[in-house]
Amino acid sequence: MTDLTITERDGEYVVTSEAVADGAGIQHASVLRLIDENAADFEEFGRVRFEIRPFHTAGGTQSRRIALLNEQQATLLMTFQRNTDQVRTFKKALVKAFFEIVRQAAPTGADLLALAVLEAQAMLTQKDEQIAELEPKAEAWSHLVSSSGSWSYLEVAHTLQNHKQIVIGQKRLVELLVSWGLLFRDAKGRPHAYQRTIEQGLFVEKLRTYVDMVTGQRLQGSAPQVRITGKGIDMIYRRLSAGTEAVSA
Repeated sequence: MTDLTITERDGEYVVTSEAVADGAGIQHASVLRLIDENAADFEEFGRVRFEIRPFHTAGGTQSRRIALLNEQQATLLMTFQRNTDQVRTFKKALVKAFFEIVRQAAPTGADLLALAVLEAQAMLTQKDEQIAELEPKAEAWSHLVSSSGSWSYLEVAHTLQNHKQIVIGQKRLVELLVSWGLLFRDAKGRPHAYQRTIEQGLFVEKLRTYVDMVTGQRLQGSAPQVRITGKGIDMIYRRLSAGTEAVSA
């Protein structure tokens, strides 16, 4: 009788069709034919894998096809067999063999504790790496929102994407600010900041100037340029990250 050896293949415990045939006292060719004829049933428990193995005969080396069966597939195969004394004995041996290999592979006691400690250490290391990666970004953001500078709509859109992974286009940003009641449009559709939002420190307005191509004079534009402060950027981020507004590129 061939040794009933359970082996591991690709993370799964398997037994060969040859070992099953020998243990149950049936022809190996009959076992393979049974597997082929009921392939759909066996495939319900995973793909049945096959190997070609050499064996020696008086006429020289030949090869045979061997099926590798997982526990469910091997059990199903045995249900197709007539219940002789040898088959019943082998069924029990098969169940015990799979149970024993799983029991030996499963960590217990101190091994379980050691694995738990290793997993906890790995999680802490990963957390530390994430914190180390985020700290410079958090520091840069804090410096940005507390600074006395101001930025254009396009610059703010890029800042939100680079620092906070919020993707929003320049035009969409202006539309949101208008819909939030923080900006208004004049008769020509140009955005302006309300006086109250300027007083709140969310926006600043800077005069636009241009050079007259005829006279060479530097003249003042009819509408000021609205720029967003660090406080304004932080306010926009908090409203968007709250998930109450639709954001699109």
